[in-house]
Parts: sequence; structure tokens; C-alpha cells
Amino acid sequence: ETSGRPTGSRISPTMVSSKALLCIIFTVFAASSVHAHTYLNNLIVGGTPLARQDGIRPHPQNAYDSPIASLSNPTGLTSQDMTCGFLPAAANAANKKITVAAGSSVGLQWWHASPGDDVIDAPSHKGPCIAYMARSDNGQGNVWFKIYEKGYDAATGLWCVDQLASQTGVDGKGKGVFAVTIPSDLAPGNYLLRGEIIALHEADRPNGAQPYVSCAELTVTGSGTASPSGAYLTSFPGGYSATDPGIRYNMYASPKPAYIVPGPRIYTAGAASGGGGGGAAANTGTTGTDNNGGGAATGTTATNNNGGGSNTGTNNNGSNTGNSNLVADSTSPSGGAGLTPGGAAALAVFVTLAFVALVVGAFLFIKHKKPLLFAAMKMKVQTAV
Repeated sequence: ETSGRPTGSRISPTMVSSKALLCIIFTVFAASSVHAHTYLNNLIVGGTPLARQDGIRPHPQNAYDSPIASLSNPTGLTSQDMTCGFLPAAANAANKKITVAAGSSVGLQWWHASPGDDVIDAPSHKGPCIAYMARSDNGQGNVWFKIYEKGYDAATGLWCVDQLASQTGVDGKGKGVFAVTIPSDLAPGNYLLRGEIIALHEADRPNGAQPYVSCAELTVTGSGTASPSGAYLTSFPGGYSATDPGIRYNMYASPKPAYIVPGPRIYTAGAASGGGGGGAAANTGTTGTDNNGGGAATGTTATNNNGGGSNTGTNNNGSNTGNSNLVADSTSPSGGAGLTPGGAAALAVFVTLAFVALVVGAFLFIKHKKPLLFAAMKMKVQTAV
């Protein structure tokens, strides 16, 4: 008896099962290799979100949310893509320059794919948020100065990215948002604003840090005359090395090592004419914040001190005493106990594939051995009769 299907097109159960098994394996591997990344989606100026991508350098469609460097792209950290994002797309001008006043706030809002989504693959992707500016059209050379950084808060146990992915965002600025202040003394002109997030979930291994970089184009207005120089400046590529404590970092170690945000000290208004940039002036204050003297920065409740000398307070960047100090001679983290997310993911894939293989194998065994089993039982009955 035939079913009308041509003999040549008949598919055996073994072929169907094999194809099904391959599909299952591919699906499992695909699911395990998906990375939820992030990119700069829009700016917020004067408290108002701008249209999506207004003022932001273009992203390539095939890698708009991918990290510049990673375990699979170990040379990314030294590539020209570190300037403003993946080339050649990021070399193109934004659709417009955004006018902002010196001293005002600009919010950088990040999404994984579209507004309202998970921002980044939290909670595994943890790390700092950083922002730089450059009075340059192309960002080439030693032109970048840091205006913002937020790393790990030992008091709360939260990274900047933890806050970024929350409903309230960083410092309550809104989901996916961290806000920066344009230094009030900057000379007017055209600037690049470089936003960056560094995911450290694989940074316990060489070349495992994942920087996500985007640039916006600003026209700064005001009556300032400052132009940051000296130790405040860095270049991209070149600003980070693979062995920097803020790039090679084991977030799984216990106790957790102090984290130093990579890059130069933060530039704040007045630093160009004060002790910042390697000068000898000291910053003091019982409640001082963002002190950037080249000498000692002291204060009983001082925060974000960047003195080149001895600092007391919190989040200091020199020879430090106090809480949550960012010690310049901190040793590179070593491996800790337990599985990293990468190891756990590999183990999960192995276990899943083993289970799938077991199920499919049992199915094939039953499928092909069942008729033989019934035949053997029938022969045994006939012999007995």
C-alpha cells in the first residue's frame, strides 16, 4: 500500500529525528551566545528628551549595540573604534549639533534596542559609566578630558550600570540615564561628548572588559575661557591599556578589590586655573566635593577628591585614607573562587545539550527497537504454544 508520495521523497524517521536534534542543538547554542548590549539612544537637554539619535554620531546597523572590545575582539581596546564607536559609521557627522550652555546638565540615555527595554544585560553586566569631552571635530589625539565617572559604591554594593538599568536610573535621572554637567568655565565652541559604559563581567580574564562607546556633537555657549590641558587630557585609542586596574578587574573576588575607574582625573570648573592638571595647589573643605588639586585634597566628608597628594574622605584618587578609596597602587585582581558567568554559561550549555541528547537518544531507541521487541515477544509466544 502506498500513500501517493513519490518513493524518492520518502523521509525516514532517523532523518527527521536527526534534523530535529540539529535544530534543537542550534537553538540552544544560539540562545547561549546572545548578548544583550547597549548604545547611546538619545540626549536629554534642559530636562527634555531629544528625538532618538538627534545629535549622536551614527551606529552601524550590524553592530550598533556591540562592545568595542571583548574576549572575541581582543584588539578592540587599541582600535580607532574607541574614539566614538564603530567605524566607518561613527566617523560621520551627527544629524545636528545640540546647543547647550556651559554649566548645564546633559542626560545620556542608553537602551539595549529600543526605549523602555532592559538597557543592558543586567544583572550580569556591571561596571562604570564615564563621560569625556573634546574640543575637536574628529576626536583624534590627546584632546579628551573626563567630566564624569561613576564606578562602584561600596556602601550600597551597586555599580553605575546597576543603577542605570533600574527604573530610576543613575541618581534618579530616569531609567537608562546618567547625567553629566558641562563645566561652567569651558570656552564656547563645538565639542564632542563621548559617553561610555564598561561591562566588567568577563574582565577577570585578559581582554575581557567590554567598552560601549558613543559620541554626541555639542555647541557649548557661555563666557568661559577654560581649555583643559596637561594631565587632564588623554586620547582614544590610547587612554586605556589591557592591564589598567579599571580594565582588568575581578568583580567576583572576595573581598572585592577597590575599583579604580580608568582614565585621567575628572576636570571640573576652575581646575584649569587651579591646582588641577598636576599643579601643587591643595583643595580643602569639610564638605568639599570634586576636588582636583595637584596637591593634597582633604575634608572630613570630602567626596571625589582627585589630588595628587594625600587625600582623606571618600572616592579619592591619590594616596588615600578613608572609605572606598581609589588607591593608585592597588594590585591587579586575582582570580576568585567559584564560577564566573562565562563558566556558568558554558556549564549550563553542556548540561542542556547532554539532556537533549539523552532525550533524543531514548526516543530513537524506542522508535527503532520497539518493533523488534514486539516481534521477539510474538515468536516466544508461538514457540510456547
